Amino acid sequence: MRYFCILLTLINSTVFSQDSVLPRIIQWQGNKYLNDYPYDTTNSVEKKEIFYFKDAVTENSETLFPYYNELIKCTNYYSDNEIVIENPVFVSVPSSEYAHVENIDKLPSKLEWRSKKVYKQKNPYIFLSVLPLRKNDSTGNVEKLISFSIRISFLASSKMKPELSGLSISSSQSSVLNSGDWYKVKISKSGIYKLTYNDLLNIGISNPADVRVYGNGGKNLPIMNNQPYAYDLAENAIYMDYGSD
Repeated sequence: MRYFCILLTLINSTVFSQDSVLPRIIQWQGNKYLNDYPYDTTNSVEKKEIFYFKDAVTENSETLFPYYNELIKCTNYYSDNEIVIENPVFVSVPSSEYAHVENIDKLPSKLEWRSKKVYKQKNPYIFLSVLPLRKNDSTGNVEKLISFSIRISFLASSKMKPELSGLSISSSQSSVLNSGDWYKVKISKSGIYKLTYNDLLNIGISNPADVRVYGNGGKNLPIMNNQPYAYDLAENAIYMDYGSD
């Protein structure tokens, strides 16, 4: 059987993931007091009592709950990511510690967090924000988060992958290149190309009916060595018109 080889551009949605797990501890401290009028020197303005831990950030001016915020640098510039909070450890808070804290009724019953990809000086980071407080539905107690783990899955962009579907990832001995006669045809851009019966005869193919087309798009190897690539040539779809003879 004789084969005919042509290079075509292919698209793929295969992704590669690499997980990192980052343990974190929240260092809770005593409650703090906020003054809506910091320049008041009469001490006649009532101060608001809030929960506090080291490096806490008050994002919501209505509830004044403390948030744990962190910027995590991405190890792969060409990546998307998924964030999961794992192994959260909560401790119950004595009612005396929040007797004068407002908006306790607005605490969620489950751990709330959010993440997004941001850029700082052109470098990619993951911004993570966690509300380390909850109100346990079963006990009605207020609980503090004291430790947790951040699992990060770095997903290589699907736009940068070669076609892997249908390819055998095995030793080179099983390559399709091991048998048949191969011919390489260069093309200038992606598209649909026509080769006539005489074209195939002229390059030395005696039986054009047995022609097959293989190729992975003619791209260079990935820049990052943790991205997948094709181990063998994939067969491409062709249409063959035998005419009326």
